[in-house]
Order: sequence, then C-alpha cells, then structure tokens
Amino acid sequence: MNYSHVTFLVLNLKKQIKNIEGFLFDTEDEFQKSVASYFNIDLEYLKTLNKSVKKKYVKAIVEKSYYDNLTFMEEKKQEFQRIWDENEKEINLEFEKIFNTEFTKTKNHIAYINLNNVCPRFLDSQSFYVNAFSDSDFLLNVCVHELIHFYWFELFAKEFTNISKSNYEYPNVEWLLSEIAVDPIIYYSKLKNIVRNTVLHMTNSMKKIWTEQVILIE
Repeated sequence: MNYSHVTFLVLNLKKQIKNIEGFLFDTEDEFQKSVASYFNIDLEYLKTLNKSVKKKYVKAIVEKSYYDNLTFMEEKKQEFQRIWDENEKEINLEFEKIFNTEFTKTKNHIAYINLNNVCPRFLDSQSFYVNAFSDSDFLLNVCVHELIHFYWFELFAKEFTNISKSNYEYPNVEWLLSEIAVDPIIYYSKLKNIVRNTVLHMTNSMKKIWTEQVILIE
C-alpha cells in the first residue's frame, strides 16, 4: 500500500533555539505570548535587552531545557513512532476518501520532536514540529492536522494557480482558511474516531486576518 508515512526525529539544539527565537523576536501576537509563558520568559524584561544579550538570554534557557530533556525526547521518538505506525493505515485510508485520491507512491513526512509548545509546519519540506510532552491523542491530532494542511494546499494550488504559495503562510487569509477547514474535515469523517480533535478557537490575530482580508462575494 502507498501512503503518507511519518518519521519522528529529535530536532537539534540549534534549530530549536532558532524556532523559539522566531516566535519571541519576530512577532508580537498570541504565539509570542504563548511561547514566552511556556518558557517562563518575561516579555517586558526581554524588550529591555539589546539583540545580542536577548539572544544569549533565550539561548541559555532553551539550551538548559534541551539537555535536561534530551534523553526524554529520544525516548519519545520511539513511542511516537509506535503510536503513528499503529494508526497509519486507518488514517491513510480515510485520507484517500476525504481527498478523493489514491496514493500512487509513498509520501514521507518528518515530524521533529521539540520543546516548543507552538509547533509550525513547513509545506516545502512536508515536515512539521511536535511537542515532546504530547500524549498519544494529542500527537495523532497534530499529525492528522498537519497532513490535512499538506493535502489541502496541494489541491488548493491546482485550483488557484494565480495565488502565490507565500500566501499559504501566516498571516494571510489562505492560511486562515486552511486552519478553519481542519475541524469539519475531521468531524465529518472517521478521523474523529482516531484523533481527539481540539476545536479551533479564533485568536485575536485570526479575527484580524478575517476582518481585514476576507472579501464576501454576494
């Protein structure tokens, strides 16, 4: 059987630091607040630091957490792989029905285990991040959620050839629409019996995108 296969790897320290820095330094939204809270970082204090000191401050926090949890992450790699492998066939059969397609070749995706609570996905590399402290239900939810995005945008690109793929990323409305689509896709399929779906709650950032970018056509 051809299918979507997920392989789990532990994300290296350098990339974990870069990922967390991106949320802390490059944005001022709910994601930034969530990451700061998760790592007990005072955003107001962070703002008082110059760039060099700021990077050293965050690096020290992430580095300690990384080495404190490295053995744990390696153990979770084995556990996560087992959980996915046990559910892979059933999930893929449902994907074929949902997206009205038949897998003609195996699609390989990498799930990088990391410590950040906000875990992005990457369309170009067909990879995504998962939090090391995820339980089995939440892990499957993340995997299915991100794989839906990959298939969604694959079909979207075929239908809307004039839209740049850069629009598929936050904070564009194409990104938001893909987030909104995940819940009904899971709920109205057998996937709801496999994953514990967490209902999307519109954050302030999402509401801003919706009100500023969505055009209603009568």
